[in-house]
Amino acid sequence: MLHWGPALVNVSVRRLDASQLAEVGLRNPALRRCVVSLALEYRADPSTGCDGGPPVPRRHGLCLNPETYNCVIDRFGAYGCPSNADTAHTLLRNKNATTDKRGVLKLDVPLRGTHRTPLLAWQRRYPHTDGWIEPWTKTGTLRAGLRLTGNYRGSCFRGSYEAPAKTAGRCLPLDGTGIYDPCFPRRARWGHRGTVVACGSWPGGTTFGRFVITKLR
Repeated sequence: MLHWGPALVNVSVRRLDASQLAEVGLRNPALRRCVVSLALEYRADPSTGCDGGPPVPRRHGLCLNPETYNCVIDRFGAYGCPSNADTAHTLLRNKNATTDKRGVLKLDVPLRGTHRTPLLAWQRRYPHTDGWIEPWTKTGTLRAGLRLTGNYRGSCFRGSYEAPAKTAGRCLPLDGTGIYDPCFPRRARWGHRGTVVACGSWPGGTTFGRFVITKLR
């Protein structure tokens, strides 16, 4: 979770409501899931301080964003995180962990009945950032075991809200039906027509949408 820290965290197995699940592309609020809720820290402004936000306990000069982000485990064993704060603007409750500035999560005390799990197959096999697999080799070949589907066309641009990988970006189809994010070009040629781009659907997922740049922004 490279860009999810430093933060105060609650780790729990619980239900989320439909709007919270929709933020990470999931459904079925009746299902209990492993949820990592984060309240991010930020440095106080020299002139305005925390500007209404609470200070972080025992950490001078840091403030706390009280709006939580809920990262939820998906069917691939990866955590999907929203690109915007929880729409319910809920406050963090029952803090039992922290993340550092690199996003490394540390529990205050081990959760009863849990244990460290081995790496999943996709984690061992593919390079990934925040659960998103990077699908291309340095020579522009799709990594073995991954699959491209569909034939989408439109414009793409650098910068992803979902994945902090330097190669990631977003794509907008010609029909304007939505934004695909994150997307990875076969080679680092975002500004060229005909470039093939692979767009991920789920963290940990091995199937990607095939997108071709046909329009330049």
